[in-house]
Amino acid sequence: MEKRYKGIFFDLDGTLINTAADLTDAVNYVRELFGLGPVLEEKVIVELGDGIINLLKKFLPDDIKEDDFIRAYGEFIGYYNENSKNKTRPYDGTVELLTNLKEKGYRLAVVTNKNDDAAKELTEHFFSGLAEHTIGRTEDVPKKPDPTMMNNMLQFMGLRPEEVLFVGDSEVDGQFGANAGVDTVLVSWGFRSREHLESFSSDIRIIDRPEEIFKYL
Repeated sequence: MEKRYKGIFFDLDGTLINTAADLTDAVNYVRELFGLGPVLEEKVIVELGDGIINLLKKFLPDDIKEDDFIRAYGEFIGYYNENSKNKTRPYDGTVELLTNLKEKGYRLAVVTNKNDDAAKELTEHFFSGLAEHTIGRTEDVPKKPDPTMMNNMLQFMGLRPEEVLFVGDSEVDGQFGANAGVDTVLVSWGFRSREHLESFSSDIRIIDRPEEIFKYL
């Protein structure tokens, strides 16, 4: 029987891997440089998914000078790139899910607001040989929910929107899939609860365990 989808594209942070602890450490490293106290991981989690620039804006003073913010961003990237695998781990069942999907002939890719270099490194480290390609945030490409990254991935993979299912964990991902015309499933084990996702949209499809994705394939 012909598959409904040819490709399954995944978000990374909060979907395939839990990066919250390492991202919190990086935020607190930058805050310490500016004489600010640490923030708790649960405060950082609710701000994840919309890119590093917006994350830092949430945890640095509103009146920070532009030059200081540029320095803070550079410090964050440098620290995080050196420490991105200290505490980060795949969510239970995600490695097995991607392995199973690939064995069944699905083409897999990662599309994320995470900086491109870090996204590629972490995908290769935790899911070596499973994803064909990873696209992360770069200065010349708008972040999700703008559909540009999805359009670029579709072109690279030679697939049409209707041939792809996108899997993410946030309202940003839900809007991203809608903007790109791609069917979307959101997961409740990441940075957003089922209740939060349901408040975003009553129509969104949500799964609570990785193996539940097969209900939609």
